[in-house]
This record gives sequence, C-alpha cells and structure tokens, in this order.
Amino acid sequence: MDHQYLSLHAITTFSAVLLNRDENNLPKELVYGQVTRTRVSSQSWRRAERMYMRKRANDGEGPLAGHAFGIRTREWAIATADALEELGWPSGRANDMARLALEHCGLTMGDPDTDPMKTKVAIFAPAGTGKKLAAVLHSPPVSLDDWFDQETDRLSKEAEKRAADRKAKKDKKRPTAGSADSEQTTPAVTPIPKKVRDALVAALAPADAIDIALYGRMLAEIAEAPNVDGAIQSMHAFTVDPAEVDDDFFTAVDDRKHDRKEAARTAFDAIDGWSGDDAGAAMTGYQSLTSGTFYRNAVLDRAQLRRNLERAGIPVEDVEELAEAAERAYTESFCFSVPTAKQNNTGAPGTLPKLVLAVSGSRPVNYASAFEQALTGNGQPVSIMAAKQLLRQHNFAAARLPGISAGRALTYDADIAAYVLGEDDSMGVAAVESAEGLLHGRLP
Repeated sequence: MDHQYLSLHAITTFSAVLLNRDENNLPKELVYGQVTRTRVSSQSWRRAERMYMRKRANDGEGPLAGHAFGIRTREWAIATADALEELGWPSGRANDMARLALEHCGLTMGDPDTDPMKTKVAIFAPAGTGKKLAAVLHSPPVSLDDWFDQETDRLSKEAEKRAADRKAKKDKKRPTAGSADSEQTTPAVTPIPKKVRDALVAALAPADAIDIALYGRMLAEIAEAPNVDGAIQSMHAFTVDPAEVDDDFFTAVDDRKHDRKEAARTAFDAIDGWSGDDAGAAMTGYQSLTSGTFYRNAVLDRAQLRRNLERAGIPVEDVEELAEAAERAYTESFCFSVPTAKQNNTGAPGTLPKLVLAVSGSRPVNYASAFEQALTGNGQPVSIMAAKQLLRQHNFAAARLPGISAGRALTYDADIAAYVLGEDDSMGVAAVESAEGLLHGRLP
C-alpha cells in the first residue's frame, strides 16, 4: 500500500470571526513558539466536515449522494419511542419501553426526574437506529410483557422513594429506624432477555454509515458493541501569525422605542433641544472576534477506511467504489467546510482556502513545525508567506523522506496562484484546479 495515507494541509485566512470559543465565550488559544495563537479545535472542524458531507448527500449532491450517514445524539430513546408510536404504541408505554431497553443494553440514562429520555453521553449511530431499535421491541425474539411489567413497577417504586426522600429533606427530618420510610425498598432489577438485548446491541451497530467509517466511534458502555477506529486523524488548527483579538462593542435597537422616537421627532422637529424618553439602545455588550491565517492538517488512512467498510457489512465488491467516493467527499469537505459559529454575523462559511496541499504515501506527514516561528508579514501578506513556507517545508521533506509523493496544490486565491504556484518550479508541487484533483496515488 504505497499510498495508504492521504495527508491534507490547508492555509486559510479569516477576518473578524469567532469560529470556536472557550468556556468564557472567548476565542480558543494556544501558545506555540512562545507566541499566543488563535486555535480551532479538531472536533469543531471535524463536525463541520461531517455536516458538510451529510448535507450534500442528503441534498442528492456530491460523491456520496443518497448514502447513509450517522447521527450523534443523546436522544435515541426519544427516537425509538417516536418510532414505536408510529407502530401504534401508546405514548407512555413507548417512552417507558424505549428508556428501559437502552438502559438494559448498558447505556447510562439521564436523571430519572429531569432527563429520563436522554443518555448521559451522545451516542454516534446510523440515522435509522431509532427505527431499528423500535422494530426489535415491537416484534421481539421472546415476549417482553413480564419483563416490562416488572421493570415499570420497579421504576414506579423508585420514583415514590425519591419523592419521599425529597419530602423528608424538605421537612428537615430523617426517617427513624423502623419507620415506613426507612423500610421502603424497591424491587431488584430484572435483566432484559438476552436474545432481545443482543438484537438491540446489533441495532446500534455502525452498519453502512459513511461518517462512522471515516471518523470512527467508541461505545464504551456496551462492551460487546462494535467500536470503530477512525480512518481520519485531525489536528487543532492554529494561526501562523500571532493571535489578533478584537473586543467588538455592539448595541441592539428596540424597534418599538425607535419608532416612537422617530414619530416624536417628526412631530416636534421645529422645537430646539427636544429630548424624549426613548433614547438609548435596548441592550449593549461585547463580543470577541479574531482574524488570522490558519494552518490545518488531517490524514486519511485509506486502508483503515476500507477495513471499516468491510467490517460494517458492505459487500466486498462494493467496498472499493464506496471508499473512493468517500475519499472524494472527504477531500471536498476538508477544502470547503468551516465551523458555523456566529455564521450569520461573520459570513465565515463562505471563506475559501488560500491553499490546500495534498500528499500521499506510505506515511502521514504534518508540517505544523514549519510555523513554530510566527509569521508577521513585514509588508507581504501573511497568507502568501504561509503558502510559501508550507510548500518549501514539503519540498524539503519530500526530498529526504522515502514513500511520500511530490504533492498537489489547489488554490482559490489569485495572488497565491500568481506569486506562489506561478513560480517557475511551482515550489515542487503540481497545481490542480479542483478538490478532486488533489486525490492521486489510489490504492491498487
């Protein structure tokens, strides 16, 4: 497998955005090369990539049009209950059955009083998993009537005990030994029949969800559930120049106050010094925005992608075709996806990459170290300096590392095309005109 790894590198410049924020609502940062940089977490950009591919496929566009994708959510019990209701189940019974079924599979559910229908953590599973789970419960391998009655009785008694405990706490008294409250117990848990549990766990399998094959998943709470090692490894994006943060002061106008003020001005515009009670903004505040040129790197393990598709049950004769479609879709999403935070205020999702470099070979490559020294421009745009630095680093490394290609480069920036890729030696790479052109050296 001479071209097992596809390493993608991007240089992208953003202006006045807030792509990824921390717990204080500030842009994420890191210190690298003794300089503070703006950072976008890998999970933030991976989600943007996944949503880009899924939307394209659901809209019937792109290489994966019509193919299945996954959903990461805490609401699989709700989805299962909804599917049971569509099969004619009463709402209450559907909710209890869905919650109990997932809990007995091994998933930890939320607080029984405030969040009973959601799992503690988000579960990544194919989009149709709720209907698959409902189908198992609607026509189980063995009867669930006795089990369901025992478990709902247990839940009822547990709820009564929690209510009694809350009342005792509220009344600031504790049950004394021998009292009815202290002796109140709940029935023991009745395990769900093994055949049903096995069928439910199978319904949670990754199946043909393309994004699970690409990004992987771990379902740690269910030991026998099939986990998937991701075929994509991503790094946190960071600015090649020092962090530039602007605290943007904003105001919001109350339209009704504004309309009254304008009406008053029209009626009394001849009166000098008029002042009304409707002056001022409805609210004011600050929003931190950042600008900078980011370096980002991700690696696609083509062999792992094919293994994941095979293990998901894709027919052997279809694996290669689907894997190549996934490669094209992923490369496109790497080029064009942008985290959507503050998108309506900043227009960030329309940003095109300054440069994308693709390198294939028997090993992955990461060129973050090329930007350990922050770039400061010195009269030249940082993006052009970064593009030259990236290609220079690749050209230097490719001459010394066996098993990696010369690389292909894509740009949507006229200056990069003229002043970087337009140079006589093209900085040691082949210029291409589309995201698909970045793919080369496919597996035999």
